[in-house]
Amino acid sequence: MFDWLFEGQPAVYALLATFGVLFAGLWWRDRKRHWLIGVGIVLVLIGAYFLLDRLVETGREQIERKLPAIARAVTERKPEGVLAHVSDQFSWEGLDKKAFGERLPGWLNQINGLKVWDVGLPDGRPQKGKVARVIFYAKPEEGRMSNEAFVRCEAELVCDPDGQWRLKGFKVFFPPTGDTATPVLPYLGQ
Repeated sequence: MFDWLFEGQPAVYALLATFGVLFAGLWWRDRKRHWLIGVGIVLVLIGAYFLLDRLVETGREQIERKLPAIARAVTERKPEGVLAHVSDQFSWEGLDKKAFGERLPGWLNQINGLKVWDVGLPDGRPQKGKVARVIFYAKPEEGRMSNEAFVRCEAELVCDPDGQWRLKGFKVFFPPTGDTATPVLPYLGQ
């Protein structure tokens, strides 16, 4: 509801800075103390807004952090690091979390890394109790798939009971502009 208060929106900083410049200009013109007090209040508000942004992680910020964390775990070939971001509700290509975890080490040995970029939530801010749809682009580095172009991915994340957003499932689209889901990982080998 009030996620904007914790997300460090540039528009909020711009609005506060505008008031700060306005008060500074009025002080310059009139040399009255109350305008300087206004500048001070604006500076305090900017500082408080910055602190709120740094101290509180919203659902959107958490999701945007989780996908690169999964990519790092893939690059480091740490299946437990990947599975830490996978929900118990996970389902993909007929695999649940346990079956996915059993196949994951073999898949991780097929590639040397994974890059993820342009993480976006087309449905807006994620809400607890609902599935958050995320669209992003990914490209494996080296290995069997290194010559492949990047792919577009659509992931579903859910907020688990511990308040953490985790991967529930995903689709991979190749080519990235296509509208047909092409499962890429099953072809890496068993």
